[in-house]
Amino acid sequence: MRANREDILAYVRTVPQWEPRYADIRTPVVIVVGDADPFHPALQAGRLHREIGHSRLVVLPGTAHMIPDVRPEAVVEAVHMVLKHKQPS
Repeated sequence: MRANREDILAYVRTVPQWEPRYADIRTPVVIVVGDADPFHPALQAGRLHREIGHSRLVVLPGTAHMIPDVRPEAVVEAVHMVLKHKQPS
């Protein structure tokens, strides 16, 4: 719980400095969010997806928070999406 709180506080402090640079991200990006997350990350996820034009947005139906814990297969699939994107054609 303490580590989670520290992560949240660090996030809140650093977001303003990084937000203007989201459009500069050039690496493959897959944004994964659950449609039942009580923290409403879809708002942030949608904005990130718009600002990182080449990103992919994956919305998991019936999924709440802590996606790596509750839907690890979705995280693995997101990693596969990134790897496929990076492979030479």
